[in-house]
Amino acid sequence: MNIIEMIDRFISNIPDSLANIDKLIREEDWKQVFEAVHKMKPSYHFMGIHSLSDIIIKVEKNTFHKTDISSIAQDFEIIKRITAQSIEELKSEKE
Repeated sequence: MNIIEMIDRFISNIPDSLANIDKLIREEDWKQVFEAVHKMKPSYHFMGIHSLSDIIIKVEKNTFHKTDISSIAQDFEIIKRITAQSIEELKSEKE
């Protein structure tokens, strides 16, 4: 798989993953939130979106240990916002 295919896969798959995590957060299914966030973490690294590394790790930690639950939704909103910006930048770079 070449880089363009990887970018296309990220652009097409991540929004669905984020929507699923959003739903899981509303349902307070912390185990599934942890697993979903953990699963998508390498995609961000591969795409070079390192600005989200710390916040993704924070969400992983808080969902795994069920600590600081009140910050999870707020932190996830930041992840969604930066992801949307990153997707737009990736789309522009492809053109």
